[in-house]
Amino acid sequence: MPVNIYFFALYTIYVSFALFDFFNTKQKPKVFLLTFSVLFLSFVLGMRGRVGKDYYEYIRIFKESGTIGDLINGTFDHTFIHTEPLFTFINMILNSLNAEFYIMFFVFAFISLSVNHIAIKKYSPYVFLSILI
Repeated sequence: MPVNIYFFALYTIYVSFALFDFFNTKQKPKVFLLTFSVLFLSFVLGMRGRVGKDYYEYIRIFKESGTIGDLINGTFDHTFIHTEPLFTFINMILNSLNAEFYIMFFVFAFISLSVNHIAIKKYSPYVFLSILI
């Protein structure tokens, strides 16, 4: 199936959610749909592989980040890793849990989408329309 069909399906889902914003004012279904959309989009974004020119660089950084034990023991060498400290620390946590590199993409997609959705929910009366835009 071409990728365009997936994007069309995703777009259709969000259009229906946006319409739900206008016609239903109950908060409980909106919270469920918002949670579902964060998880679903995290899954979709986490599954994208080999996208962008920096994909392999993220994998390299993930593998060279070491573990929390390396950080505590003082054996962590950050000479070749030029990233934000929190990014490196989250990678260290994932490495300590023996997670594969693709889990990193899920985690950062989830964090990013959660922060965006929380901000949109806080400042917009039409949450799903804002997400659609």
